[in-house]
Amino acid sequence: MKVYFSGNFGRHNKSEKALEEVHLKKKFTWEDTHGLLPAIYIGDKGIVIDVCINLPIDKIREFLENWNLEKRVTELSDEEFEQMDQENPFNLNYNMTVIIGGERLLFDSACRIGWHPLKIEEEQISEEAKELMEYYECDQKSGWLFDRRVYRWINQRPVKIDALELMFQINKTPYSGEHFITEEGCGEKALELIHPVTGQIVNLTVYGCKPDEMKGFNITQQRDLEFPMYYHELSYGIKPELTYEDFRIQDCTKSDQPRKLQFEREKGEEKSASCVAIIGGADGPTAVFIAGKYTEESRKQTTCSSLHFNKTTQVEWRPIFYIKGREDMNLIVSLSGRND
Repeated sequence: MKVYFSGNFGRHNKSEKALEEVHLKKKFTWEDTHGLLPAIYIGDKGIVIDVCINLPIDKIREFLENWNLEKRVTELSDEEFEQMDQENPFNLNYNMTVIIGGERLLFDSACRIGWHPLKIEEEQISEEAKELMEYYECDQKSGWLFDRRVYRWINQRPVKIDALELMFQINKTPYSGEHFITEEGCGEKALELIHPVTGQIVNLTVYGCKPDEMKGFNITQQRDLEFPMYYHELSYGIKPELTYEDFRIQDCTKSDQPRKLQFEREKGEEKSASCVAIIGGADGPTAVFIAGKYTEESRKQTTCSSLHFNKTTQVEWRPIFYIKGREDMNLIVSLSGRND
């Protein structure tokens, strides 16, 4: 099997040179997860590392029965999508840092594909996944996640590589709590939230929810679009204190989609709002949202609702807790005697 620095399974630039393969066959265990580092591929620009994750077949079967293909490709709510990700055994979401000779390599890109032996959605298994299964001699009674990661040398290719230090860090998973509703101009009120994972009581203080209007913004490539401008700003505090990485509050309703302008803007009118984020474009849905903020002096946090063309008086909010599901893992892989 040939591997190229572009990294994608089965795809590469025809002018690319295949990388040098170094066999490892290093097994590892990360809490309840078993995996294999079959090989690394070394080139002048950097290295490619394949990680093979063994997945329990029962969990794959249960997931495919509960979330069939038709259901997965329909428009899911944020909470449905969140639940699907939580239950998806192929969704092991982690970062991997690579250190060689005391130097941390620069992450370039990644891709992943899955394989399972079940007849359910058998047609979804790619030829690349089948090739990896055969080449790495993986157990065909289990499911597998093949994760390919590409890293660049910071300076130049080392003359010799004696060992790899790999640092695996799991990303936090979102879990939704019980919804609550605020009315326009509401005053301070205290709420008790139950942590969806630990069951711990979290005290949320709503200081207020005020309507506001975004004065607009100007995007050079989207001058023919009109964007929603009305939203609510929620001010709150939480105890025990949680950072933005651990807790957020989100409007349950999505923002209105941008629409074609029905009139010309007045000359000289400036539209700008640095806190507005826009995702998407002409070939798909466009998501518009406003980021919240945290004020250190008052220990207050704010979050903004979705944007709408018409004013609203009520917002239903969804608290989201972000949980790290497992501890980090450091793995030292010796290459002594394997560079030949």
